Amino acid sequence: MYLRVNARKKPRTPANQKKHEQRIWRAIDALGKSDVLITDFNRLKAQRHKEVLERSNPNWKADTLNKTLGMLSAVFKYAIWQYELSIMNPWSGLKDVVPDQEEVRRSFAPDELSRYVEELDKLNPEARLIGLLMVHTGCRTMECAGLTHGDLQMQNNTPHLQLRPNHIRSLKNKQSKRDVPLIDKALDELRPYLAQRKSDDPKEPVFPRYGRDGGMDAVSQLLNGVIRKRLKIDDPSLVAYSTRHTMKDKMRTIKATAELQNSILGHGKRTDADNYGEGELLRYLLEELEKADALTDWGN
Repeated sequence: MYLRVNARKKPRTPANQKKHEQRIWRAIDALGKSDVLITDFNRLKAQRHKEVLERSNPNWKADTLNKTLGMLSAVFKYAIWQYELSIMNPWSGLKDVVPDQEEVRRSFAPDELSRYVEELDKLNPEARLIGLLMVHTGCRTMECAGLTHGDLQMQNNTPHLQLRPNHIRSLKNKQSKRDVPLIDKALDELRPYLAQRKSDDPKEPVFPRYGRDGGMDAVSQLLNGVIRKRLKIDDPSLVAYSTRHTMKDKMRTIKATAELQNSILGHGKRTDADNYGEGELLRYLLEELEKADALTDWGN
């Protein structure tokens, strides 16, 4: 019952839905076959199960354990609501406090970013362009790698990426649904690529090599390999996704308003920016991205 309801609330690609369901079943199966009723499964039993998971999986990171506990909590929460049970969720509050992964990563230093962009030229055309789009827009890896031709608004007065959930990938959250303008540097790279790969199908992947199940992981590993193997940077906090943190630092440096930063990066609530007309907002965002691109120094 939980899986059916969850699938309606959180649409995923078929492959991702299958993975999600497999994770849920693994978490449930790990409880073991038992005649214990949900109403008899108390906090002490939940704590003991957490300890069993920790002993059985010594290589698990805290975040992995938390995700498993979160799955169990979600199933129990649904059962408590569905059957109007007068009990507390035994899994509530059992997660360990871990640093936000977004905060663990650091930004590129100016010289590191310059070298990174240079090394992208040695990759295949699709991976190279995905990496460059991430640099110029601050978008997530999956947002760029999972673009369809319908997501590219190239004929608009302000060419931009229209980021929406599609059949290739979903988006992280509702704030991620946004339009991100393309500066001239990005357009200069994108247009010749598209000229060679014309398509009238709006659902066709812009990057077929990576716009598929498993493709996001493949391009992420390739881009991270540029940092580790070519730039010889072993710092685990610097990854391809760090281009997003770099854009955030650049936005702070140019003193872009929080509303415009959120509109570009897909963070937080939109306030003043929501009042702008669509075309007007795109022009404002483009101005901020152009200022950010012109920077030669940012952050600490």
